[in-house]
Order: sequence, then structure tokens, then C-alpha cells
Amino acid sequence: MTAVDASALETGILELECELEARKSPRPYAPLAESYRLQNRLDDSIETARAGLLAYPGHISIRIVLGRALDNSGRLEEATEMYREVARLDPDNAEARLFLEKALAGSLIDQVEKEAPEQACLKEQDGATGDGAFPQTGSLAEELEHLAGLFSVRDTDGSPSVTTDLNAIATLTLAEIYAKQGLPDKAVEVCERILAIDPDDEAAQQRLVDYGRTMAEVE
Repeated sequence: MTAVDASALETGILELECELEARKSPRPYAPLAESYRLQNRLDDSIETARAGLLAYPGHISIRIVLGRALDNSGRLEEATEMYREVARLDPDNAEARLFLEKALAGSLIDQVEKEAPEQACLKEQDGATGDGAFPQTGSLAEELEHLAGLFSVRDTDGSPSVTTDLNAIATLTLAEIYAKQGLPDKAVEVCERILAIDPDDEAAQQRLVDYGRTMAEVE
């Protein structure tokens, strides 16, 4: 942030603080809380947003800013709950949906990384053979597949149309889960599905190359 931007932000904060004191309206809460957040005054941002919600419980913009401030403060569970409430009040809110999808994707990846060593050890002890799939693969994959379907754009007749950024994130996360569970062939299939819809998706292109190399090493 430049000195000019910082000065303008400080001026805006002073004006919003005065407006908040002078009138009973929800209008100043969200921009004031957001301005505090941009100054990294996260406690002030959270306090202001909570005060706004106490006075105006149904105000969506205030909830969004509170979610951002909680996230920036490292309070992921509280931020997730706040964005869930935003999504409940406004199901089409892109920011809430994106945040919730990323949070779910991150938790699933963490779950896979935590369980993979344990499952690999059990397989070795039991002398199991097969394609390397762990017991949790199906349920995790189904959850991500379902999530991707929820975020797909559909035509007026209800048929799938093009994917959104949210869908791409979900499916790339699904590919990563497959890869981490020793299923690079399935990861490749997911990337190919993305590229069939969007050939210019650079992230999917790179993942496809990476997973292809893994398959070649296995063979």
C-alpha cells in the first residue's frame, strides 16, 4: 500500500467512524470493518463487524467482512461458520461458496495425508495386494465429485454447461487426492476431463504432466 493509499484509507476510516456515531444505519459497519482489516487492525475489524451484526443480524455484507477478518486472524473454524451463514442467506454468493469449497478441499487433503501412512502400514502388515487404493478413497472422491457437481453451471434445461472456477478447484483437488492415494491414472482422468472443457487451463495442464510422469515411474 502506498503512502497516498494509506492516507486515503485513514481519512475514510475517520469519516466512517463519524458516520457510525452520528446515525443508526447498517451502512458504515461493513466498509469500516473492511478498512480496519486492510490496515491489519483485525481485532477492531472483528469487533466492529460483530457490533454491526448484533444491531443488524441479517446484513450479509457485514458477515462477509467478518468472515474475511476471522480468516486473516487464523480463526478458520469461526470464519467457516460465518461463510456458511452467508451461503444460507445468499446461496449464490460466490465469495462464500469459494471459501467453503477451499476449506473443504483443504480438510480433505489433510485427512488423506494423515491417513495415508496408517493405511499403508496396515496394507503392509496384512500383505494386501491391489491397485493401491485406500479404504477412504471412495468416500473422499464421492464428496469432491458431489461438490464439483454443485458448482457446475447448468443450461436452462438443467443439463451441464461449462464449469466455473469453483468446479475447477474442486476437481483439481479431487485429482490431488487420487494422486496422494497412489492412483495417478485416476488423477490423469480428472485432469483430462477439465481440459476437455477448458483446454487453456494451465493448472490442469501442469498437473496432467506431473501425474503422467508419476505413472511412467510406476510402470
